[in-house]
Amino acid sequence: MALEKKGVPTAYVTTDEFAFQARREAQMLGMGQLPIATVPHPLADNEPETVVKKAAVVAGEIVEILTTPAEPLGEAYRNRHLQPPSSQVIDCGGKCDID
Repeated sequence: MALEKKGVPTAYVTTDEFAFQARREAQMLGMGQLPIATVPHPLADNEPETVVKKAAVVAGEIVEILTTPAEPLGEAYRNRHLQPPSSQVIDCGGKCDID
């Protein structure tokens, strides 16, 4: 994010499982418009051919992020990844009293 703050186009890439956390961190750093590209989770223990396929899915988006002017790009990405994935949401059936 340091390069992006200096005006150097950067593509922040994470898995879809961590995109919400990446957006929250970007917002806390005053960079809520940071473009975040995602690849399908997980990456760990993937066979090389699976990693290649996952990279191919996001490659075009990364090129777009690196070649699009910051202002329209920021507007396009500002509202993405604002909710955690369902795998991170706990349904406690109304019995989650936190005091």
